[in-house]
Amino acid sequence: MNHRSARATFMAGILLLISLACQALSPNAGPSLVGSWIGEYDGSEVILTFQADGTMAGEVDGDLLTGTFSANTETSPNQLNLIFGGDNILTIFEFVDENTIRMENNVPDADRPTSYSDFIIFQRME
Repeated sequence: MNHRSARATFMAGILLLISLACQALSPNAGPSLVGSWIGEYDGSEVILTFQADGTMAGEVDGDLLTGTFSANTETSPNQLNLIFGGDNILTIFEFVDENTIRMENNVPDADRPTSYSDFIIFQRME
């Protein structure tokens, strides 16, 4: 291999590494939980608002709760952790489409569900 082709191969390798690094650092292009969502559970209107900083608010029939959340979309099903006051709610969710999510209902300090049986369908609010 001559000097010119060795240099071209080296430069191609560097460009490939830069491209891979940029892909790894770019945010997931999939749908986001950030925003406000409305659903109904057991006859009650439920509104959840997720902020990009990990804070959230939940409103059920006018009663407001604030807390934090974290989501793991690398698992199947997706995992969602909600913390309101001292209550930690572990649940699962999925995007039906970019404006619709299905979230399994759960109670504080219970094990995370592994399937959907008692869920709420939320629509993104605009």
